[in-house]
Amino acid sequence: MAASVTRTASPVGQDSEREASVGPVVWRQPIRALKVATGAVALSLCGLTIFFGLALREIRPEAERIETMGAVGTEGLAATETALRRLDGSLDDALLALRQGRPPPQDRIASARAELGRRISTEQRAPVYRGELALQANESSHLRAVDSALDRLLLAIDRGDSSETSRIEATEWRPASDALDDDLRALSSFHVRRIVAHAARIRTLWRIATLGALCLGALEVLLLLASMRMVAKLVNRQAVADEARAVELELFSQRMAHDVQSPLAAALLALDVARRGTDERIRRMAERGVSALERSQGVVQALLRFARSGARPEVGAHAAVAALVAELADELRPQAELQQIELSAGPVPEGEVACPAGVLTVLLENLVRNALKFMGDRKVRQVTLRVEAREKSFLFEVEDTGPGLPAGVGLEIFEPYVRGPTTETAGVGLGLATVRRLALAHNGSVGFRSKEGVGSTFWIELPRWASEPVAA
Repeated sequence: MAASVTRTASPVGQDSEREASVGPVVWRQPIRALKVATGAVALSLCGLTIFFGLALREIRPEAERIETMGAVGTEGLAATETALRRLDGSLDDALLALRQGRPPPQDRIASARAELGRRISTEQRAPVYRGELALQANESSHLRAVDSALDRLLLAIDRGDSSETSRIEATEWRPASDALDDDLRALSSFHVRRIVAHAARIRTLWRIATLGALCLGALEVLLLLASMRMVAKLVNRQAVADEARAVELELFSQRMAHDVQSPLAAALLALDVARRGTDERIRRMAERGVSALERSQGVVQALLRFARSGARPEVGAHAAVAALVAELADELRPQAELQQIELSAGPVPEGEVACPAGVLTVLLENLVRNALKFMGDRKVRQVTLRVEAREKSFLFEVEDTGPGLPAGVGLEIFEPYVRGPTTETAGVGLGLATVRRLALAHNGSVGFRSKEGVGSTFWIELPRWASEPVAA
């Protein structure tokens, strides 16, 4: 089947064989707006996450510096000061024992001296801040002075020379010990200042992160409100447009029904007179004409009711599938024979679909007539109407051996006034658009499969009538 004004849209695919389908009607603009809103909210959430991640990436090193440098260094300096106080106290005890004629506590002095050395060695191996090395250099210099004064002081104590011991204590030991103590205090103050600086940096980063989170949260709320307002406007605009189209469709359908029904009634009257005649052949032809015209009247009435309902399905409407397909095939077969086309309708399962008989007639007749119309000069000339009963629906397929749809033709074929790029047959391109409109309005779907040079299959799927038992 060829397409039914060539207006191109995005192709379904570039392969020689394509399949496309259209599902139930949706409001594309509001859904697009919702997608944009969802994307904006998702982006703001991602931005918030990234922002917090960056803030935490800055906060973590500051906290690690407090833990590994500030706290450890301060603790080590405190232990070193304690060791220096212990050594100073041991020397005071040794000097007092010398004055009293008792043996000095040599073991305590040696232990305190070793501990002081270990503490300073451990402290100087720890990570240091920038600017701390100069303070540690002073500390090392004064530690050497303390060691030198301590050696001479211990020798004087061993000789029992009280005057020399007092001189070394006053002029060498005390100044060196006080200088080392000052160095330790300076290093402790340096570490405290660095810890305070780290804490201040953490507080600043936290304020920035909190303010950024509040700003991003406010932006997210604004985006949500703006998108909701936009969607509301689009929905309202869509509703107004739908109402206007429904009114226009109803007025047009009423005029069309009046214009069509009058000649149909006249034709029915004439055929009714003809079928009462004596010529058997004329009576059979008249009977067939009356049946076709009555079916046409049903189509017109069904479309008129559909238009008056605002393009909504008729509640409780249903149609028997098998009988309608058989009548439609009998009606269209003479036209197919005139075109030397074999029209067949395979075994049709019993059951009913949830739409008026007139609507189902319009749907199938459009597809079959299109298949006959666009057969062209094909050697194999076949059109097949198949019906498949599914669990909750009926699938109607019209397969032809026509030229098929050319590559690049996709779902736009179901839009009004769209025809295939190589179509030469007369028409305005409303047949497939009508099929799509009616099928979607009755909760169905439409689509096609096509292979250029082989043929096409157009299909419609409609729900079963709700009161009909559904097979398990």
